[in-house]
Amino acid sequence: MKKILLSVVITIAAMQLSAQQIVVDKVEENGTRLIVTQKVYSGYPGIYVGLSSYRVKIGQSDTTVYKLSIRYGSQNNRQISVGRKLLLKLSDNNIITLENAEEIGATDYTSELVQPGTYYERIVYYVFPDYDITESQISQICKNEVIKIRLEYNSGEYTIEETKRKKNKFATVIRNAYSEIQEAYKTEKDIYTDF
Repeated sequence: MKKILLSVVITIAAMQLSAQQIVVDKVEENGTRLIVTQKVYSGYPGIYVGLSSYRVKIGQSDTTVYKLSIRYGSQNNRQISVGRKLLLKLSDNNIITLENAEEIGATDYTSELVQPGTYYERIVYYVFPDYDITESQISQICKNEVIKIRLEYNSGEYTIEETKRKKNKFATVIRNAYSEIQEAYKTEKDIYTDF
């Protein structure tokens, strides 16, 4: 009975992890197609991750741009200037350096009261930096695991690494999101779709 229950729990967890959802798939009036995946918990405390992509048609060719989207929560409001770094250390010991694409100022956050009415009650502040990422960098992540992250913000940095006790899902989330985006691009879509 315990084996069956364990099997069901593992299956449900795997389904949740692989169920990376596309939350936006739309075409703008200028023909740019935007696809955004849901941010999923990465296994690293305070870090949720997803991908977004937009494809611009220029003449006969398409240009596709990707952003790695993070939801970072902490007990302090963090500001992140354009150009601040996100370092991803991979299991093959390569380091991917990404840069924040948009200014996150003093008022660019959401907050939430966590565990209200308990000894652990606190306010968590969330910021949402987007990092420019290439398909080559996505491919590197997909072939490896992310074993260490360093997120730079204006007054410091947040560094966390994987331990044997705590495995992360960062690369798996990116693999699933990239796969979903590629699958969505197989279907042509324009401003008139579903009108």
